[in-house]
Amino acid sequence: MSHQPTVLCLGASHTQGTEGADWVAMLAAVFPQLRFVNRGRNGAQAVNVHRGLAASLDACGEDVPAIVTVLVGTNDCLLSLAEERGDWFGQAAYRLMNRHLGPAGVDPYAATLERLLSDLEAGLGERRRRLGLTHRPPTLLLLLTLPPVGEALGDSTNARVGDFNAALRALAAYDRTQQGRPKPAGQHQQKGQQPEGQQQEEGQLQSPQHVVPPGGQQNGEPDEGQQQEGHGLAARPGGPHANTLDAADDDAPVLELALVDVNAALVAAIEEHQAQAQAQAQAQAQQPPGATQPLGAAPTVLGAACAMLGVRARRMLWGLGYDRQSRDAGLAVLCPDRIHLNNTAAGLLAGLVRPHLRGLVRAVEEGAGALGQGQGLMGQTDVGPGHSSS
Repeated sequence: MSHQPTVLCLGASHTQGTEGADWVAMLAAVFPQLRFVNRGRNGAQAVNVHRGLAASLDACGEDVPAIVTVLVGTNDCLLSLAEERGDWFGQAAYRLMNRHLGPAGVDPYAATLERLLSDLEAGLGERRRRLGLTHRPPTLLLLLTLPPVGEALGDSTNARVGDFNAALRALAAYDRTQQGRPKPAGQHQQKGQQPEGQQQEEGQLQSPQHVVPPGGQQNGEPDEGQQQEGHGLAARPGGPHANTLDAADDDAPVLELALVDVNAALVAAIEEHQAQAQAQAQAQAQQPPGATQPLGAAPTVLGAACAMLGVRARRMLWGLGYDRQSRDAGLAVLCPDRIHLNNTAAGLLAGLVRPHLRGLVRAVEEGAGALGQGQGLMGQTDVGPGHSSS
């Protein structure tokens, strides 16, 4: 039985795919050679993904994921806006659902992501050694930027989304081992050599980075309920963020990082849609520029929740797909709840991830020795609670 590489998908409802179009299932249909483990959970914040990291790695069975995707932060963003706007229902709903009483905002979010990446690297390193898979190439971590919330791109909600995405981009750009110098995936330098620069082509992903958090740098206390030992997430000597491998494994990095700019792709699609709608409106009714207004985010979490129920009802009762509902609402890439992705947006997202998966499949088909022939799990796409890959 040949090895079937695992793709571990971490995140919230954008990843779970039950409130909007399912980009993970789209990719699973295109790449049956790969095993997808969907660990998205509706409503999750970054702290929940961090707390569930051990269980997510365990869900990969006796394998080390070849690729990990992380798309989380929209709920952190919405909670921070609920706090700022005095939305008591939204605050209570998130606190109750996620059992997290800590502050919401860009800084806590960024600190949680730091801990997530640090513990992910530690967990992968422990798993590789325990399973005897240290010969495998590094796991590629795809860090996805957050989609817009609402299609009024200049409003305060999307300004806050921009703040969260700035934190994501800063995290991806910070090369902990090379002090800011990119280290492209698959180009591990030899001793005594300097890494070659990599020019980013237009429309391509940013250069992957090594993820080796600085030893002893403390970004905050561990999350409530987060285990510090067991499941490959034990803190290493030198502080909770000194998660480098032992000296003997220095030449065998376990994790590389690439930023996938989902937000930029969706913003471009929204802007094109709005320009076409404006031109059509002017041609048909001689309306002045700006007469057609884009639909922004719901002002409260309760309003968004009601809109989500409406999307679900129209789909289940009248068979209206996500794209049809978006067209009826004058939206380009978001469902009428103005949070979740329609099929067009999910296809754009899948298209950004697809080149990495295609490279992984090509390596397997060519019998790349680096991937090894360790015993992997064969089978259908694994899904999280309440998730359907159909």
